[in-house]
Amino acid sequence: ELDERQFNTCRVLCAFAERAVDVIAQTDGQLLPLVELVFACLGAELRVADLTIDFWSGLQDTPLQLRHEQLRAPLFHQVALRTMQRCKLPASFTSWEEEDDLDEDEFERFREQSAQEVFSSCLQVHTSRTAHPTDPTPCIHMYAT
Repeated sequence: ELDERQFNTCRVLCAFAERAVDVIAQTDGQLLPLVELVFACLGAELRVADLTIDFWSGLQDTPLQLRHEQLRAPLFHQVALRTMQRCKLPASFTSWEEEDDLDEDEFERFREQSAQEVFSSCLQVHTSRTAHPTDPTPCIHMYAT
């Protein structure tokens, strides 16, 4: 578990990335390490992963053709996979009463709100590449594997 100083560092990083998302998306790749840090935060504890959600949604608002090539579908595939991992209960989970490492409200909020927002962004990227953008079936199958 992160201490407050580490958590606040992640908060500042994610807030900066969110506010600079257009610059990050459209540069020649010099800011890709910042995206890698935000991606690492997505894999951290839920309160940190939640800080990244607005960045991923904001990045989705930048048209694909204007984004650096590494900020397109392959990245969003990895974002979806990492988000799915954050939505799983630990293998040792038996009940909320016995769970010490995970807050039930935080977990449910992440699954029901934050993850849905990320998955929506991911599907938008992938459906924009399909022949039938209104049919998300190819994307659903890709994430199910």
